[in-house]
Amino acid sequence: MRTQGVEGAWSDYAEVHVVIGELTPTPPTIRSTLTPTSSATPATTPTPTPSSGLFGAPQLSAGGFYYGFAGCRPTQVTARVAVAQPSAVKVVVFFYRLKDKASGATTNRSEGQAISPQGGGSYGLTLRGDSIELSGNYNEAHGIYQFVAQMNDGTMPRSPAHSHLVLGRCGLIVLPPIIIMPSTPTIEIIK
Repeated sequence: MRTQGVEGAWSDYAEVHVVIGELTPTPPTIRSTLTPTSSATPATTPTPTPSSGLFGAPQLSAGGFYYGFAGCRPTQVTARVAVAQPSAVKVVVFFYRLKDKASGATTNRSEGQAISPQGGGSYGLTLRGDSIELSGNYNEAHGIYQFVAQMNDGTMPRSPAHSHLVLGRCGLIVLPPIIIMPSTPTIEIIK
């Protein structure tokens, strides 16, 4: 799979796993490109390791979003993250799971989604409430998410897990509003 940016530039190829029908999700294996050698040592897939400052703080377009009925807004949220060494990154993958606010139960981790480079070392994707796997099980849940990068050298640093995103079922819960206060209050004088 490849994507084309708004300016016409094509991305590198990324591997995508598609499942049709019921299947218990399992995390994908992100393979590095290996050059065959005469060594008898078997090739291994790198294991994600804690990030050493590669990822900046994620930025969200909203603190929560909805699934279900069409009347609740927002129904999607955009997540962006910047990387410190963009030229060393081969691909960034987004993983998430849900944690039910009422019971504390969690879903399995998603299979992962390669996210698009936005330029300048920034990566982003848009999540739609109705597209979140297993969202129908919970009325209100924390979205726990993490970014994993595959570097050109084969290492796979990961961001910390973040849990400040809320997904709610439309019609059953009300997400906290975002209140914007003017910097200087205006007072209307009636004569």
